[in-house]
Amino acid sequence: MIEEDGFLEEGLGFSEENEQTQLVYREYLVFKKAMEIFYVTRGIVDTIKEKEDKFDVRNFMLRNAGVLGSKIAAAEGGTLFHIRMECAYQIKIAAKELLINVRLCQMDNLTDKRYLELLKRLLDEFRLYFVEWTKTFDSEKDIDDGWKIGI
Repeated sequence: MIEEDGFLEEGLGFSEENEQTQLVYREYLVFKKAMEIFYVTRGIVDTIKEKEDKFDVRNFMLRNAGVLGSKIAAAEGGTLFHIRMECAYQIKIAAKELLINVRLCQMDNLTDKRYLELLKRLLDEFRLYFVEWTKTFDSEKDIDDGWKIGI
């Protein structure tokens, strides 16, 4: 029989004090750039003809662009280092996959190359803001989450 270890009672680092600052992330440059990327991506996707989208790149692009802002919000919803780092890792993967989606659009000539160049530039700017944002994570604010994967 598995022993109860209080995993669910530990929570994810959310607290009443965090509720007061939860919306502050919307003012962060990294979040604003993520939203800009989402809107530009949505515009690009609208220019791709469905019949030419053999690999469903439109849906992948929207999904990846949507992950950026949502995971920033999730990371800012709590203080636990490992949760914030998990969100950051998912953001990194989504941004890199979005770049792969851009390359596929270029190779298959799915949309105007100028739009794709704009998105690449925005992603590069986002990367710089992302690096600065992750430096604010406090590794001292963490608990053992019960999964036994250390950082």
